[in-house]
Amino acid sequence: MTTPLDLTPTVAQYLTYDKVESLFNQMGVDKELLGLVFTGPIFEELVFRLPLLLASWKIGDMTSEFFCSPILEGIIDVTGAQATMVTLAILSSVAFTYGHDNKPSPDRAAGILGVGLTLSYLTLSKDGGLETAIAAHIIHNFASHCCGMQKIEKGIPSKDPEKEDQSAI
Repeated sequence: MTTPLDLTPTVAQYLTYDKVESLFNQMGVDKELLGLVFTGPIFEELVFRLPLLLASWKIGDMTSEFFCSPILEGIIDVTGAQATMVTLAILSSVAFTYGHDNKPSPDRAAGILGVGLTLSYLTLSKDGGLETAIAAHIIHNFASHCCGMQKIEKGIPSKDPEKEDQSAI
């Protein structure tokens, strides 16, 4: 069983807000980008993945017949606990998707859902954990910003015509 939030030695001890803020200031990066790349992912992982991790610890302690026995024995060798965790990971990822945009386009929703599922997997994997998901989320947001997938500058027109009309009002 994994111990709760054992962060040493990990990237978490090196990736402090002060160090990142200092590095960003040296690079001439504004605070809005710092929030997008660093603070946002930490908050989002605490909201969307921490409950998943806590549920996995609780479900791992359950000894009922459902949680310990294979479901559809011989067809799929998955225990009730594993099926429950996959279901919770999917629900967490859907909530993560709608947490970013309550009416996403299908391609945007699929991309965010894929990231959410990946982060859920990293959180629940034996070699992962919450700190691994946070680090991956930070790296993803930074790479997305560098590739121009996330625009934080003011006045950039939206690709969605409805949002363009609303922003003009």
